[in-house]
Amino acid sequence: MYGHGVSVESGGTTLRGSTLHPPCEIVCCLAGARELTPGQARLAAAVHASGHAAVGRAQGMPAPALRLESGAACADCGARPQLVPRRGRGGRPVELPGLLVSLAAGVQAELLWLERAGLFTGTRAWCAEAAGLDDQEQARHAAARAGVELAYERPGDAPWPWNYRLQELRAVRLLDERWPAVTRLAEALDAAGDLSAVETARLLSWGC
Repeated sequence: MYGHGVSVESGGTTLRGSTLHPPCEIVCCLAGARELTPGQARLAAAVHASGHAAVGRAQGMPAPALRLESGAACADCGARPQLVPRRGRGGRPVELPGLLVSLAAGVQAELLWLERAGLFTGTRAWCAEAAGLDDQEQARHAAARAGVELAYERPGDAPWPWNYRLQELRAVRLLDERWPAVTRLAEALDAAGDLSAVETARLLSWGC
């Protein structure tokens, strides 16, 4: 495995996967360790959702309806977990590489945003990856349905479509090409809290 095997508790479920950034010590919760303001955490969630939507659109998926929801506050420190985007589903089936790159795009969008907003730290990067392990869970299920096992290898050593590390690199390239549309969608979602599929499609109508 190229990366760090990790597991986190989320909503009573244990999520497992791999992060490129080394795990950091979490005193009580991921939200507290990130040390973002509530406004920053909300925008980070909107960027995450917008990354999925923009790259999914580039793979031929329909534009989804998007919504932000707040999680319960941590009983120990009072920090609220990163707001969770709920993504609409439907449309025609997508080949495995397209599905995997769209799943990888949420975390990669968040990492790009942290860097470009001047908020990047190793701790925040790992927390973003750890909070996105549910995307990897979906990716593993999709790979299994296709009869392969999701890999986490150096892209140059394993250029397979089911190598998640390769799809992360593809996601970064696709996001960089569409960054104005990603940020415009994220800002609109942050402001409204809820966007219809029609509104999402309109905001992604250029560069995707």
